[in-house]
Amino acid sequence: EESEVNFLAVIAALDFGDGWRTSIVALTGRPYEELVTFALMSQHISGDPLSADSLANLSLFNLGNVLNLPITEEVEVAPCIRQDKPSHHKPLVERYYSVLQNIALRLQETGFPSLGRFILHPGSAHAKGKPSGASEPESAASLIARLSGTFACFSDAPTHPGTDQKLPFNRKAATLARRLQSRFPASLPLPGAESLPAGADLQTLRLLVGHNLVTLSNALRAKLVAKPCITANAETEIALRACAAVAVDRLGKALTTRAGREVPPAIALTFLRNLEGEVGEAAESGEGDGA
Repeated sequence: EESEVNFLAVIAALDFGDGWRTSIVALTGRPYEELVTFALMSQHISGDPLSADSLANLSLFNLGNVLNLPITEEVEVAPCIRQDKPSHHKPLVERYYSVLQNIALRLQETGFPSLGRFILHPGSAHAKGKPSGASEPESAASLIARLSGTFACFSDAPTHPGTDQKLPFNRKAATLARRLQSRFPASLPLPGAESLPAGADLQTLRLLVGHNLVTLSNALRAKLVAKPCITANAETEIALRACAAVAVDRLGKALTTRAGREVPPAIALTFLRNLEGEVGEAAESGEGDGA
């Protein structure tokens, strides 16, 4: 169980790269989500525990090879003369590498051998959560607080533009909590996971706009497909992510009225993604989407 929890947690940590979607599909035939999942699965099957030590020892070059995204490419600089230069996808691989290195460092600093152990044993080492042996299961909110307070990649509560109000998007941590609750309902019930906000990303906003569920000005619509697209954590990106999350929440409430039973945001988001004629392509950029 710990091994699978760890696997799902590392996948969640690397859940970004929407901006490279078009070029990644062109190069590998797979969207970035599948690319990361298959790469980590390959490592796991080959005996890599994806532990703090193994992540710390991973090189940037090897990570690019595992992901099938080489960090260099050969170009002709003169007749019969070729030279290696940084590849188009090197910045994305560097972002993935930075995340994994930070996870390894924080796990080693807090005394945990893996993310799986960190999640399953909140009362051990320096983790902040329910004490060991507590009768009450840890809530989803508590798990998210521990993840976001320990690992930079799970910290996702930017300040609302023009105010001091924090926007608790927690996109990666919330997604992980829902997956863990669904996969391990007995050992990780994580009360509250089912009602967490969902859809706070530009990919979801593109779907909402494409299905005429959100209307944006021409200038903002242009920003969604600009190259490069909106810079991560810029005021515009934060406002648009908030717009997407609110729209998904309202969609859930509308579906609740229609279905006669509660439809939480995550289910509403699944409904949106499964709508026939899904539209909206990501821009060629690594920024945005709370990466």
